[in-house]
Amino acid sequence: MKKYKLFRYCLFFAFIFLLVYLTMNDVLYPFDRIVMDAWYRNDEVANEEVKIIAIDEKTLNALGNFGSWNRSVYSDLIHQISDESHKPEIIAFDIIFGSSIESKGDQEFADACKDQNVLVGSSFKFNEVTTDIDSYDEPYEALKENTTQGFTNSILDTDNKVRSSLLKVNYNDKDYYNFSYTLASMYCKNHHLKLQEPECNDQNIFNFKYTAHSGDYETISFIDVLNGKVDKKIFANSVVLVGAYSTGMQDAYTVPIEKSKQMFGVEIQANIFEAILSQKTYMTVDKYYSTLYIVGFVFAVALVFEYLQLFNRLLVLISALLSHLMITRIFFFNGYEIGIITTVLALIVFYVMNILWEYILELVDKRRIVSTFKKYVAPDVVEQAINQGQVDIPLGGTLKDIAVLFVDIRGFTTLSEKLSPREVVDLLNDYFENITNAVFNNQGTLDKFIGDAAMAVFNSPFDLQDYTYKAVKTALDIQRCSEEIARISYEKTGIKIGFGVGVNCGEAIIGNMGSEYRVEFAAIGDTVNTASRLEGVAKAGQVIISKKVYERLKGRIDVTWLGNVSLKGKAKEVEIYQVNGLIDEKNEEDL
Repeated sequence: MKKYKLFRYCLFFAFIFLLVYLTMNDVLYPFDRIVMDAWYRNDEVANEEVKIIAIDEKTLNALGNFGSWNRSVYSDLIHQISDESHKPEIIAFDIIFGSSIESKGDQEFADACKDQNVLVGSSFKFNEVTTDIDSYDEPYEALKENTTQGFTNSILDTDNKVRSSLLKVNYNDKDYYNFSYTLASMYCKNHHLKLQEPECNDQNIFNFKYTAHSGDYETISFIDVLNGKVDKKIFANSVVLVGAYSTGMQDAYTVPIEKSKQMFGVEIQANIFEAILSQKTYMTVDKYYSTLYIVGFVFAVALVFEYLQLFNRLLVLISALLSHLMITRIFFFNGYEIGIITTVLALIVFYVMNILWEYILELVDKRRIVSTFKKYVAPDVVEQAINQGQVDIPLGGTLKDIAVLFVDIRGFTTLSEKLSPREVVDLLNDYFENITNAVFNNQGTLDKFIGDAAMAVFNSPFDLQDYTYKAVKTALDIQRCSEEIARISYEKTGIKIGFGVGVNCGEAIIGNMGSEYRVEFAAIGDTVNTASRLEGVAKAGQVIISKKVYERLKGRIDVTWLGNVSLKGKAKEVEIYQVNGLIDEKNEEDL
């Protein structure tokens, strides 16, 4: 016992070190992300103030390739959605208008923005090796003077999903804010609200919670607005975002809130905008603190396990898992994210470690059961059952379909009167040995010997294929093997003996049955009783089967119909058959 405890403690601390390693190196991070996406998701209603004007397939078909557009279309768009009486609060173009394309159109767009509250995109180009800034792509000068800018760079997680956003970048000693935060700043300024800057890590990155699925925001086709098909009143006092809404424009991303489709960049910007306004941003807890929490939590649960029985440990495990999930959820909705799956796996592993000893004891007990069954089940069947995990023998019985065989000596009483007790025992031993070999050779179970009778079952206690056929074959094998015993008996005593065999199949209760002082494996039910009665009507040398056996083996055995007979204990007559042999012995050899 001391060695076991020492081994368990060593395993405990080894796992603690492994747990620290996994947490500090984010080994389980990809799996954690999947779990956290599902656990932390809390769908909400999209902000009705936010409208999206989509540059969709319909628009591209009407206006041609996006890169060839004259920028006068954007000035036309602004005029279509605003006038003196109906005016959007903010118009945000999730588009980067770089160098000038056509001076007249460029100027018209810039002039249209002059009397509006317009936000346009910009972009930083980062060095892939050093992560330093290589360049900054901003709007052409005339548009820059009449608009506000915010960079639109996206951050992809290790699984290529967008969960985070870069808040700001310091470039040439100036802070540049991202598109969504700039949009939120403009909104708060209009409403005289104080905007709280999201808490970020040392790289100015924050995580955000999605509000709306793809398609949840009210979305209007760009070309429909341009052609005057949309009442401009719907844009009054709204935050209007304009952006790509076609997969061909390569501005769609995988997001945790969607399972089977991507979300367009303009919708992601709308979600980040809402998250900043509603303070639905959060920070991933530093890995050092996260490791301390996980190890401390698991260690505390492990100490409690030491003082509890197995079932109570399970209750503690469930309580601990639920508590952990609640704690992580509370932290999340207060702006901090703690990993879920590492702690869950650690708790489960510790529970498994604590039941290891009980499992070993149970395994020893199973081996004892197997040792017992080898006395009346073929060894190869027992070994096969072990390999298939079928060593659990139900206490009290369970319902199962089986085949049952009964065999008895005809003329045994007369024979025993002419033999000495020793000769009777020798005869029975030879007889029982033949029966045992026949049953084992066909993978059956020798249930019991009853005087000069014997009972065997097939498909019990272990599963057996084609068990009804094997029961009938066993009966025929017994008849063939017993011919030599009958011959020797006749030569000694002049008395002819024979063997009657009955076979039936159907459902029966099987399992360990008895009292607290003696338990025995048995099969009980009408199927067993009928098999016994069939053996009772079988004459010497006969194998009698029921109609149910015949129906299952029709075409595989040669039989003679014997009609309907009355069996003891049966209210109705039973249809019986005599088995003459197997139709295809060669096929049977291959089974």
